[in-house]
Amino acid sequence: MTYHHLSLGRCAAALLLLAAGVALMLVAQRCDWRPSLAVALYTAVVLRLVMLALAWRIQPYDLVHDFQTAGLDVLHHKDPILNNRQNGWGSLPVYAFVLAGAAWTTLHLHVSWLVIARIPAILADLGVVVLVGIIAGAGGERAALRRFQYACNPLAILVSSVHGQLEPACFLFALGAFAIVLRAGPQVSGRLAAAAGILLGLAIATQTWPAVFGPALLLALPSWRRRAQFAAGAAGVGAVLFASLPLTVDTPAARLPYIAGHIAGTHPPHRDLGLVRGMADRSPDTASSLAGPAVAERGVDRHQGRRRRGAARGVLVAPRPPPGHRDRDHHGPGGAYAIVRHPVPALAGTLGHRPASPAVDTAADRPRSLRGHLLPAHADADRAQLGDSS
Repeated sequence: MTYHHLSLGRCAAALLLLAAGVALMLVAQRCDWRPSLAVALYTAVVLRLVMLALAWRIQPYDLVHDFQTAGLDVLHHKDPILNNRQNGWGSLPVYAFVLAGAAWTTLHLHVSWLVIARIPAILADLGVVVLVGIIAGAGGERAALRRFQYACNPLAILVSSVHGQLEPACFLFALGAFAIVLRAGPQVSGRLAAAAGILLGLAIATQTWPAVFGPALLLALPSWRRRAQFAAGAAGVGAVLFASLPLTVDTPAARLPYIAGHIAGTHPPHRDLGLVRGMADRSPDTASSLAGPAVAERGVDRHQGRRRRGAARGVLVAPRPPPGHRDRDHHGPGGAYAIVRHPVPALAGTLGHRPASPAVDTAADRPRSLRGHLLPAHADADRAQLGDSS
């Protein structure tokens, strides 16, 4: 994340806001507060919008780069997995359509991307406040207290208002499934079971981790028939979203197996700076994992036949070259790309070498298997405009 736009005063105010949220949670528990739904929602809105006003200039890497690229891809009718960096986008484009709307708003209404891209997460989190109360009431808990405590939860405030992540949307769908199942109880109908499955399927399509809620929901259903209807709803919505990719984001049909494998195998990006030479030559899959903003690369000087131990560099995906340099377009499955090599300052320092000036690389000095995993050039102009608006 980039914090250089966060002043000391704003940082102190944000910390005080989070501390106030914790204090409200503890006081509400001790005094057994039962505020109305309107009060809980009003509190949630105030806390999240104040945090947004304080910290909107913070730039989480995925929000500024991966989410923005995914939104522009969908806006240009492109697949966000095939046209993003490796592990930049790892799920079906459910939330990417929301990000496409945010990108359109930035491009045409000139609202900062750093603000508009966080609004969907905040709105989804307000829905979670309502669902927490419903689920708590269905489980015999104090619904009014629990939803108010969630409204003041500092972790939820950070995730939605600072990081702008997908988790609030995932929780909105997943907790919606729980609300349907728990409120209906043993008398749940086949339609409700299927509807709960559809909601869980949407949560899994947004990000794969909500699949962990599947066993609990299946156990909460009263019969195998209802479980089968629930599973059919969850699997059906996923299958429809996946099969419609060629229509919605112009995914080539021949690439659908790759998309399925990529979604099933999504994992956090490698951050090991101990990667050595040769990995880029082993396989395209291994090499593609090296395409990131700060991945160490220690090469071999093939012309002189000796190792260049100080040649530690990072690969930075850039929509346009640095000032004073001309870029070269390289074509891959997603369009034209430009790569800018930047030294990794921390690693260069440990090796006793001063960072060199960035320079645009060419197809000759880039591993062949890295091609096609970088930023699509069709979004260059839009990326530039979004960057100016931010």
